[in-house]
Amino acid sequence: SRLAERSLKRELAQRAWQTAQREIAVSPRYAGLQLEPVLGLLPLGPDPVTGLWEFWHLETGSQPPRDEAGRHRLTQESGLVMVLIPAGSFQMGAARDEEARPVHGVKLPAFFLSKFEVTQEQWLRSTGLNRSEYRAGTTLAGQKVGEGHPVERVSFEDASFWAARVSLRLPSEAEWEYAARAGGGPFAGSLKASELEGYANLADQTLKGIVQGAQLVPWRDGHLLHAPVGSYRPNGFGLYDVAGNVYEWVEDTYRYGYEGASPVGKAETRLPGGAQLRFVYRGGGFLSSASLADSTQRNSQVPEW
Repeated sequence: SRLAERSLKRELAQRAWQTAQREIAVSPRYAGLQLEPVLGLLPLGPDPVTGLWEFWHLETGSQPPRDEAGRHRLTQESGLVMVLIPAGSFQMGAARDEEARPVHGVKLPAFFLSKFEVTQEQWLRSTGLNRSEYRAGTTLAGQKVGEGHPVERVSFEDASFWAARVSLRLPSEAEWEYAARAGGGPFAGSLKASELEGYANLADQTLKGIVQGAQLVPWRDGHLLHAPVGSYRPNGFGLYDVAGNVYEWVEDTYRYGYEGASPVGKAETRLPGGAQLRFVYRGGGFLSSASLADSTQRNSQVPEW
């Protein structure tokens, strides 16, 4: 009831939603979308670069401030910023790997996705626990991990439970790839490592001689471990760290070759007969090569991993 009061019933909330509904309906980015108010969200306005509308998720913290350029940044107290991703169609998959990742058309309705990875502070505030291997206060090779670094070592079970606890869900695999590609640019299925420079925290030259057998990208990204969320450039939808930093779980169970994939991007959670229960994770991490951070790359693990 308090959440409904803050996000829907107060005069300021109602005015914010009326403005958002009016402007989204006429925005060329949203093609006439008639958005209904959402419990737990408050409109923050459009991103000054992408034009996509962003919303404060009240359950996860205080209102995120804007930087000098007008883009939202997280503080230790900040809640999630949810971006309204516009509806669209795209070709999901990789032509170079037609057997495991066959290219197929997907048409998605508009949906919300977090602008940033979940920070350790946001996770701790909601659960009272932080099981990250490199948690806030850790120092390695002179680099200190803070509360604004992403939470990691989170199983699928924990991630999906946390999302439901704060009135969210994990994205479907199709939603994640569509959002990561953002209509083009260095995230659109490219394997060229140079295109990810400045966008992603990957296995870089800092790790030379430390990590054996890794395919290092040919630059230094400034972080031996994961970086504070939002440290690098965002993609075309204004989303940070969709490549590198830490992997992200999606809602789908793993099915080889996208067996039974939905043409409208809904998560596939059923399993073919006799298959082991494994869920998909995407995006690469700070120890990943550029190829593993490719927007079409798929990985899977058991839900308790």
